[in-house]
Amino acid sequence: MDIIKCPGCGNSLPPSFTKCHICGADLAGVARPKAPVKQKYVDPNKPAWVYPAYNAIAGYFLVSGLVTLVFSLVPAKGGLPIVSIVASAITIIFGIGLLAKIEFIRGIANVLCFLNILGAVLRIAGSFVVTLVLGPLGILMLLLAVIDLCTNVFMIYLIGETD
Repeated sequence: MDIIKCPGCGNSLPPSFTKCHICGADLAGVARPKAPVKQKYVDPNKPAWVYPAYNAIAGYFLVSGLVTLVFSLVPAKGGLPIVSIVASAITIIFGIGLLAKIEFIRGIANVLCFLNILGAVLRIAGSFVVTLVLGPLGILMLLLAVIDLCTNVFMIYLIGETD
């Protein structure tokens, strides 16, 4: 434990003291020991971009869930779409858990990402049909499905790299 010396009596004291308990001297001007700076461990075998990319994709999941939740809460003719609200809430929790590196969330992340990949593949197939019928809207659906597919595949990779 680090200590400081009282300028009045020379007594050894903890650095948290503001007055000497022996002579009552003011310890405000006494130099305090500095806490050592903790070095962040960086695995030399992992590229430097892995952790920022992990945080970016986890943030993408969080923002995506928030946007979906906001649009789900807009009243529609049929009422609030409960399935969409629940799915967006799960995505939000998933994004927060990944950002906080909660092991339980990271443990089920591969399963959730795999399910999202299957959904994206189905949406890619469906977007070709929609493109034939609706034109540019189908292309937009295709683009969003490809982005969803890529982010989920990339997250599976990044979770493996950040273990």
